[in-house]
Amino acid sequence: MHASAFAALAFAAVVVAGGSGEGQCNTGDQFCCNKVSSSSDESAVKEAALLGAVVKGITGDIGFGCTPVGVLSSGGSQCSSAPVCCTDNTFKGLVNLGCSPINVAL
Repeated sequence: MHASAFAALAFAAVVVAGGSGEGQCNTGDQFCCNKVSSSSDESAVKEAALLGAVVKGITGDIGFGCTPVGVLSSGGSQCSSAPVCCTDNTFKGLVNLGCSPINVAL
């Protein structure tokens, strides 16, 4: 029991510390976004549309102002919000679509 809890803590530390992101996301890449909103939130959908993103029919959340986690870890910065996995980074971090939070809760 204690060994599995220790392994889970070690895994969480890698995610929070901003590891390479490899193996952390089942789909998409790992990002740190300034803001993450539900794709059903009308104000977020409108904001994304103003930036040129078509949100209709997406699964997952919308990330705004996103940076790849690997970029943060190489520069010594940390993600001040929860990291997310996103499947669509067409807008180079301005808007990321199909995001889901990385669950590090134990």
